[in-house]
Amino acid sequence: MPTWSWDTLTRVDGLDVDAVVLTIDAGARVANLEKELDILKDRRVHATVFLYTGELSKSKTGADIVKRILADGHELGNHTLTHRDLTKLEEADVAAEIDAVETFVHDGTGATTKPYFRAPFLATNAVVDRVIRGRCFRPIWISVDARDDRPKAQSDDIVHAILGEPGKPRDIPRGAILLFHGSQPENLTALPLVIDGLHARGFAILPLSDALRLAKPTRPAHR
Repeated sequence: MPTWSWDTLTRVDGLDVDAVVLTIDAGARVANLEKELDILKDRRVHATVFLYTGELSKSKTGADIVKRILADGHELGNHTLTHRDLTKLEEADVAAEIDAVETFVHDGTGATTKPYFRAPFLATNAVVDRVIRGRCFRPIWISVDARDDRPKAQSDDIVHAILGEPGKPRDIPRGAILLFHGSQPENLTALPLVIDGLHARGFAILPLSDALRLAKPTRPAHR
């Protein structure tokens, strides 16, 4: 496994196989998230799911959904309690946002969201970095954004954001970290098309930990 680094990871370097990393930021619109999990299970794809748990913690089925994520073979990351811009918060409030997710997951499942953390809006500063390092999280960014959370994004837009326009396929590097959201209903159409399109190009689709285990030691890509 590559040497641990505090650098922000935007891509998994050092892969000898064609593989990409699927990550999903999830926590809002619980029913939609469950349908996305159905898609992943049907296609036998595993992902790293970054949880923001404000809605999940209020839902009667929230803990069960986290249990299902783990039972289906996915891994967890931390995406804060309420998805606020952490750079606008005091240090104690940043810590509380992160700790609340970890507590909810641990109390409900015995699992952890460590070691992966993604800041809402990818917004960070020295205070945020200090808090996540103090809790032994590694910051994870992205290589390719599905742009599924854009206003009026349609399923075709999402597919094109990942795979490219018809006749102009996107050059996707090995180890690219793809970002989707669990709250977007358009993904119920787009996500299967993206998965099938990646498989057609010969890409394996992996969670972060599996990709990192396959990577040769090298300095990871960072911002």
